[in-house]
Amino acid sequence: MATRLPIHPQPLPQEALSSWLWRLADAYDMGIGEFAEAALGMKRQDIELVDYWPSAALIKTLAERTGVAVGRIRAMTMAAYVPYLVDSLAPRGDIFPAYCCQFGAFENPALRVRPVRGAWWLPWISGDLADGKMIGCIDCLRSDRQRFGRLCWRASWMASCPKHDVLLQAASPSEQSEYPAPKEADGVLAALDGLTLQAVTKGRVRLPGDRIVHGGLWLRVLRGVIDEICRPRLMKDVSRPIIEAAWAAAGLPYRHGLGRWGIYEKLGRLERSNVLKVAALAMRPLIRTGLKPLKTSTRPLKTEASRAALPAVRSRVFELMPIEIENITMLARENDDVAIDLRRMLNHQPRSARFVAQTDETLESLGIPVLAPLLVARTPDRASHPY
Repeated sequence: MATRLPIHPQPLPQEALSSWLWRLADAYDMGIGEFAEAALGMKRQDIELVDYWPSAALIKTLAERTGVAVGRIRAMTMAAYVPYLVDSLAPRGDIFPAYCCQFGAFENPALRVRPVRGAWWLPWISGDLADGKMIGCIDCLRSDRQRFGRLCWRASWMASCPKHDVLLQAASPSEQSEYPAPKEADGVLAALDGLTLQAVTKGRVRLPGDRIVHGGLWLRVLRGVIDEICRPRLMKDVSRPIIEAAWAAAGLPYRHGLGRWGIYEKLGRLERSNVLKVAALAMRPLIRTGLKPLKTSTRPLKTEASRAALPAVRSRVFELMPIEIENITMLARENDDVAIDLRRMLNHQPRSARFVAQTDETLESLGIPVLAPLLVARTPDRASHPY
């Protein structure tokens, strides 16, 4: 087992793994690349991928050297959003229609199913961010007692900070120079991003009329509307006037800067911000009515991958998902009191020490710290009983 680091600042709520690595390195007055090589045996070129595809060996080494649970470290990466907010982090040909063509605002989503053949495509993961480009809220970074990068900034589902109503800009917590002046965000865009921030930090979204919807539903509806306003449209398409009106309301020409195919994740940061603003304007009526009526695909999604040997990604029925369970999981990851109460509740009148051990293993796999000892009655293990 690796030697425990004498100084190891704990992860902060909502922090990205790359940010925590920077703070660990900063505690030793080292650059993140130098620290990663010396303390973790990690190649410098792999640092830019840690928020998306960290190796199991790296997570294990970090856990051994800091004492932070493996599950908690994994929760600082995009894996924390799988499978409810993002289906998978492994590119597959059927993810695009399953994720982007399940819901829509203007037409039957099944009518716009099209394959995305690029092996690089994953929902909300853009090349500039995955290649190590850091963005963030200047006001958040300036006001932090301990500067840190938020995990939600590592995906392209927001273009602004709803807390400060400013655009996300190229910025890293590790920068020592003065940050640029923050740029004010359009109110319509900030309002949309505020709903998305709820989805990715709380797992649910509160809409007008106090209707609460699952965060996974919100993100898929938003990505579906983005596909509706970005994709090339036929001149006689009945939905085109509505889409053109949304672009005009945003002060932009129809499909401005989208190129031929208009795949959102492949656009630049400015173009993605424009698209989100158009989506915010187009979704206003749908948001006011609590996402009702919502158009859903009315026929099976036939894709190349679904005809192959691999099982297809399935559409999710979000109305049946346990939102409360996800909410308490997120809270317990970041609040020790909640984690203690949850563990005690799950182990109310435990049948054996083995039962407690299995419960603790499950909690750790979810990134929830196992705190406070429990008094467990010793009972003999019997082969005919699971505990």
